[in-house]
Amino acid sequence: MFEIPEAKRVRREDLYSPQSSPRSSPDPELTELFHAHIQQEFEPTTVVIEEAQHILAPIGKQKDDNSPELEFRLFARTKNDAQVAPQKIRLDSPTAENGEPGFINPERDKSYYLADPSSRESLEYDAVAVTGNEVSKWARKPCPGCVLPWRVTTITMKDVTVHLGQPEGDAGPRKRRRLGKKGRIVMRKRRDARNAERDLASRLAAEEEAAEREKRTRRNREKKVKKRERDKAKKNAGTEGEAGVEV
Repeated sequence: MFEIPEAKRVRREDLYSPQSSPRSSPDPELTELFHAHIQQEFEPTTVVIEEAQHILAPIGKQKDDNSPELEFRLFARTKNDAQVAPQKIRLDSPTAENGEPGFINPERDKSYYLADPSSRESLEYDAVAVTGNEVSKWARKPCPGCVLPWRVTTITMKDVTVHLGQPEGDAGPRKRRRLGKKGRIVMRKRRDARNAERDLASRLAAEEEAAEREKRTRRNREKKVKKRERDKAKKNAGTEGEAGVEV
């Protein structure tokens, strides 16, 4: 606080309002005049106070004895202030009555909790209330508005197909479960084996087809060579015959 240049120190005594100045003494002449008017208008009476004090004294004493008192120090005292006595707060609680514990009115008539229905409400309940026999009778009666024969599919025992050896619960589609790690490895090996067999079969078929094609080509070439040799032999035989005739 002292670091702020414009700060102002305020004492605790400055927080309380200043004491009011003492009243001036009344005028004695006005006081005598006032008492004279009062004596003329009212008659003096005496009041006995001793009996009231005698009756209230033990009650107040008993109240002080039974009621607990707690002391609270509401404000901390400073170094300059004198020692201030703590304020006392008295806590009064009602005395318990001597009796059995329980509800004030343990047993009451049912009319206190349940009210009889009025005649109008009874008529409304009777108009909408339905018995079980009436519900059974209504269930047996056909409802014309709900009959839709073109939307009804009649299923007979002849239309039901039962497969022997198949449990009844397995008729519907079964959910496919994912295999474990070992199962996936086995399936992968089987797939690789099938692929290898398919590749081998295709390679063997290609080799066999190539061999068959080469065999046909060689056979055709041999046929052509033999035909050429026969034609050449025929030509040579024809030239030799012509030469012998000329001689």
